[in-house]
Amino acid sequence: MINGFVGNGIHLSGTSANQNQIFGNFIGTNAAGTIAVPNGDTNAFASAGVYVDTASANTIGGSTAAERNIISGNLQDGVGLIGTYNGGVLPNDYADSNVIIGNYIGTDVSGTNAIANAEGVDLHGIVSNTTVGGTSASARNLISGNSG
Repeated sequence: MINGFVGNGIHLSGTSANQNQIFGNFIGTNAAGTIAVPNGDTNAFASAGVYVDTASANTIGGSTAAERNIISGNLQDGVGLIGTYNGGVLPNDYADSNVIIGNYIGTDVSGTNAIANAEGVDLHGIVSNTTVGGTSASARNLISGNSG
C-alpha cells in the first residue's frame, strides 16, 4: 500500500534507475483497493502514482493477478513516463523499453468502479520502445474511470 505521499507514490529517476519491477501494489488507494487515498498535493507537480523520469527497462505490473498493481486515486498521472524533450545531455537521457502490463489504472480492485487519477497513463518527451498492455488477456491493462 503506497498512499498519502505529498508527491509521487513511486518515483524512478535518472539513467541509473533501470530494470526495476513494480508489482502487486495498491498505489493511491486504501489497503482494500476500494477508496482513494491519493498521492500528491494540489500545489505540487509531483503527484503521480508511479512516475518514471528518464529511466529505462522497468516493468510496472505483470501477467498474473498477484503481479497486478491497482494504481488509482492519484492527483496527477496513474503512471507517468517522461524522457527529455531535446534528446538530453547524456546519450541515454530518455525513457526507453519500459513495460506497463496487467494493471488496473483508475478503478477499484474489482475493476468495476472508478477511482480516478487525473490521467491514466501519460507519456512525455522521448519515450521509446515502451509497451502498454499486450495481446493476451493477462497482459492487458484496465485503464478506465480517469479524468483525462
